[in-house]
Amino acid sequence: MIILADDVQQQELTGGQPFTGVLFVSTFEELVRQQAADIYMDLQFENTPSRIGILRKLLPATVVINCVADTLEDTDHRFVRVNGWPTFLRGKTIEASGKDHDLTEKAFQVFGKQVEWLPDTPGLVSARVVCMIIHEAFLSFTEGVSSRQDMDTAMKLGTNYPFGPFEWAEKIGQDRLQRLATRLGYPLPGVTKV
Repeated sequence: MIILADDVQQQELTGGQPFTGVLFVSTFEELVRQQAADIYMDLQFENTPSRIGILRKLLPATVVINCVADTLEDTDHRFVRVNGWPTFLRGKTIEASGKDHDLTEKAFQVFGKQVEWLPDTPGLVSARVVCMIIHEAFLSFTEGVSSRQDMDTAMKLGTNYPFGPFEWAEKIGQDRLQRLATRLGYPLPGVTKV
């Protein structure tokens, strides 16, 4: 198994533990240079025609992409897409969409994770919900309802979420959130910088 991941994704996926049979790489070039892997994970995936074309050359191996806002129809129906946004790989469940269930499940079981197979829709489930919460927080902030810090505190204490909406937005990243929110039809209001 070859995995392209940044340090945060690797830490969230592995919990800092070493795993045999897993090679983490830091560049796309290193990922595609590897020969004869059963599974390739591009957790730094960017939806561009050239990247998709290069990843297609790895088929029939299982190709897993971190692709939250776009669907397999937007990339390639032979891939498996997962939610690999910051903070979402640390849990016990990995949301995925695609057809190659067996190898994908085995790959994530190595890290003690269970795959939850979902319909191929933008945002899957968790990212869609978190994006809506962040949207409402930004809307409330622009309307002067409360400060960012107060909303973060209220959500953490009131709902026991690991992060408040503005903290989560900062960890996930403005571009990712805005892409999903726009795809879902409700762009984040007043967002110029998270």
